[in-house]
This record gives sequence, structure tokens and C-alpha cells, in this order.
Amino acid sequence: MGRKGRSRPGGQAVASGSGASRGDPREAGGRTEEALAGELLLTEVLGPGPVPRGAVPGAAARRALGEHALCASLEPSQRRLLVEAARLVRLAEGAALFREGDAADGLYLVLEGAVVPIAEGSPRLRLAVLGPGEWLGEIALATGEPRSATVEALVESALLAVEAGVVARIARAAPGLRRLLSGAARERLRDRWLTTSPLFAPMPRPERLHLAGQLPILEASPGALLVRQGRAPDGLFALLAGRADVVYSEGQGDRLLARLSAGDVFGELSLLRRAPAFASVVARRPSLVLALPRDTARQLLDWNRPFRTALSALGARREAENALRLASAPFLERERP
Repeated sequence: MGRKGRSRPGGQAVASGSGASRGDPREAGGRTEEALAGELLLTEVLGPGPVPRGAVPGAAARRALGEHALCASLEPSQRRLLVEAARLVRLAEGAALFREGDAADGLYLVLEGAVVPIAEGSPRLRLAVLGPGEWLGEIALATGEPRSATVEALVESALLAVEAGVVARIARAAPGLRRLLSGAARERLRDRWLTTSPLFAPMPRPERLHLAGQLPILEASPGALLVRQGRAPDGLFALLAGRADVVYSEGQGDRLLARLSAGDVFGELSLLRRAPAFASVVARRPSLVLALPRDTARQLLDWNRPFRTALSALGARREAENALRLASAPFLERERP
């Protein structure tokens, strides 16, 4: 969704989700938080998609889906469409339902057994155990990003699958379902990042859970200004989903220093140096951003040694990268009036 040219960044992100405070609507191009809620969900990336392979489920499985919280806010016709589109998927122990990096194909509800989302890496990290009644697959549907984790069967399991196109069609007409899936995606993205980030992975799980409830998640439209060059940012930020550009402005124009993707952190140099931002950060596509408020981040720097060590290492690496890139970074083409 890139644009051919770019003017100087000027928009703002808006806070949403649990723990978020309301931003000034004027800073979001006149849109309120309610107007933005669910904007990222199923808007641009999903086509009809293939029907997940599997048999037509029996009456008990269809009834379980129809009575699930996923369907609570649906009109009878929407509920019927969702149930009739469901297919039964059986997994042997250890079999993969999908893998990290796969495109979104649908939404899944666990009927029997248990599945585990796994963050790929060395070592592979088990993020949770999902049992009967729990759903998965909403992150890729809500953000348009590839699958953020591999999901494997912990034991022999049965799931219901509804193809992405059906979920998209229903969710566009059902605000309750849209909010449910979007809210779940935000929480899981936040929890995954806190669990896997070198900044927070060493922290005891109870402390991470306590911290998670204090962190707002920002929605950013393309062109929204997340950090302004020359001003101190409000804290430390992590890109949970989407893309952003790091832009350095000078007399001759704007230089593109870096492109950020899901999992990347920004604002660390200002926090460490207590200095204004060296460059601006601009959302390049609809994005979700986790915000660690400045005061909270400074408290962590004071008392949490692993956090301070990891953030200092990141800051030193970024300073070196900025120095190397600044000399050769291309100028961005300006949009013609």
C-alpha cells in the first residue's frame, strides 16, 4: 500500500483498546476513537480465499459454533452463514494447522484436544495452550499480516474452520464481531511481543502481565506521525502490526533512514539520552503500535537491569546504523500539489 510520493508527515496516531486514553480527535484528522475502532479489521487484504479442507461438521459441532461468543452479536442470518460455512479439521498430535509467515486462510475454533501457538526461532517458544471453546487465527485476519506464529496440535485435536472471505463479509456488517476479533488480536499481539521481546522476556510472567494492562495500543492510519523529529516522544514504542518509515528531514528534503516492520522498537534513543528524536517515524500502512509511557519506561530503566541492558544495546546499535545510513539514505520524492 505504498504511495508513489510522500509529503512531510503530519498526522497523529489515536489510542485505542484496553488501558488507552482518548487522544484529541483533531490530531487524528478529525476522527474519534470510535470512528477508528475496527478500521484495521478485514478492510483491504482479504479476498474469498480457499475453503479450509475438511468434512462438513456434525450437528453438535455446528451447534457449538452457533452458541459460541463469536456468534453472540450476530443476526440470525449472519449466524447461519457462519455455521454453514464451517468445516471440520482434524489434526494428529504434532501436526501443524498453519505456520508462521503463512497467509491468513480463515478463523478456527477448537472443539476437542488442544493446540499451541509457537514463536519460531532458536529455541522455538510456546506462547499458550488453547483448548476447547477457544478460537485462533484472528490476528492475521485483523491486521492483514502473515500468520504471526505456527500452530501445532498438542494432542489429537478437532477444530472448526471458517474461511477468511466468509468471516470478512460477516464482520463488515457486524460491528460486535468486528470489535471482538479486533480486541482479541490486539491482546494477543501485545502479549506475544512482551513474551518474545529481549526487553521483556527476562521479566517474570506476573510482572509482564501487570505491565501489559498499563500499555495502550495505538491505531495509526497511513501517514500518521508516530514520532516527530526534534521533539521528545511520549515514551518507547513497539510496532505490533503494519509498517512504518524512519524519516530524517533536512534543508534539501526528507531522507528515508529505515523501514520498520512488526516487532521493531522505536523511541529508544530519546529515552536513553533524554533528548529530542533524531528522526520522525511515520506509519506507512494501517498499523498497531504498543506504547510504553515515558515515566513507566524510565522506572524500568532505573530498576530493571535486563531491560536497561537490552535497551542500551539496541540504542548503541541504532546510533551506529543511523550514522552509516545518513550519508547514503535516499531523498524521498515529494508529492506534487
